[in-house]
Amino acid sequence: MPTRAATRVLVVEDEPIDALLVRRSLLQPGGGAGRFEVRHATTLSDALDRLCDEPADVLLLDLRLPDSDGLDTVVRSRVRAPNLPLVVLTGSDDPRLAARTLEAGADGHLVKGAFGAPALRGELLRAVERHAPPAEPRPAEPGAALLHDVRKLHTLVLGNAQLLREEVAAEPALRARADALVRAAQLASSLTEALLARAAPPGDGVDVSELVRGAEPLLRAIVPARIALRVSLAGELPPIRMRSERLLGALFELVANAVDAIGDADGVLELATGVGVVEAAASGGLVAGADLEPGPHVWLEVRDDGRGFDADALLARRPPPAGARAPDYGASPLGRLLADGAGLFVDSRPGAGATFRILLPSRGA
Repeated sequence: MPTRAATRVLVVEDEPIDALLVRRSLLQPGGGAGRFEVRHATTLSDALDRLCDEPADVLLLDLRLPDSDGLDTVVRSRVRAPNLPLVVLTGSDDPRLAARTLEAGADGHLVKGAFGAPALRGELLRAVERHAPPAEPRPAEPGAALLHDVRKLHTLVLGNAQLLREEVAAEPALRARADALVRAAQLASSLTEALLARAAPPGDGVDVSELVRGAEPLLRAIVPARIALRVSLAGELPPIRMRSERLLGALFELVANAVDAIGDADGVLELATGVGVVEAAASGGLVAGADLEPGPHVWLEVRDDGRGFDADALLARRPPPAGARAPDYGASPLGRLLADGAGLFVDSRPGAGATFRILLPSRGA
């Protein structure tokens, strides 16, 4: 991510109205990562030549230009600037075109008239973040990154599924399967967009039950049919002091682990939320969160009837008492949530399934 105050955007667009709308969307009051410096070119050749003297942080590229058209616009840009973040701006809402632009090397894809200023700014900043050098790490939001990667994957799947449907049009059986694949990809894309819309901005309180309720359709789509998914959500939970993106990432991680623990057998996976009290001397089953403040905490629980494991091995690696050196929980979504101050209770025995309960400090505590 650039360290300068503003993100430099080179807009390559030959339609004056479209270029003006982009400029107005980006040049608004704000600071830090929310500020943009906008430059404009009307042809691809002019834009690529200007990059030599006027470096940019991200390229916003129309596919139809006076000197280039379609995917060739992306390819030519990638040849001249292979490491420059690139977001495509097009008037076509064809998912097949979106899939092809991503396959050609674009980092993002936007349809004219189908996005607002926040979506435009977010797409540009995410493209820049994807190209940030390892030597300049920045705090990541695993849940948000996961959902945006899933959205990009869905775009690729949907576009190629529609291409496949056309290619097998003469084969009724294959066409039916391709139709089902297209419908599934469209559903997954709409569910992912709904989850992204639910993500709360920094500092906002999060209702854990509402967050899980919003994620439930996508979870049911990824949990195999042989596994019964049961959800029990408490009402009127106090808001928690955690980012929804991080909690979503941890939830997906625990659900994926539970599915793996059940394996090929039939099984049950249960999700539940509620409020509990952490005692000052709480210790049994506590894997992380030795410095949790005593009192009410919102909890999110993932329970399965899979093969289980010896929880004592985890308890032996319990973090040190409060005031000692902070443990390294790793870079997984759950690890980052724990590093932010969440607690984790684990109960499991070989052959008896496993229960993971995340404890979350609440604003009402």
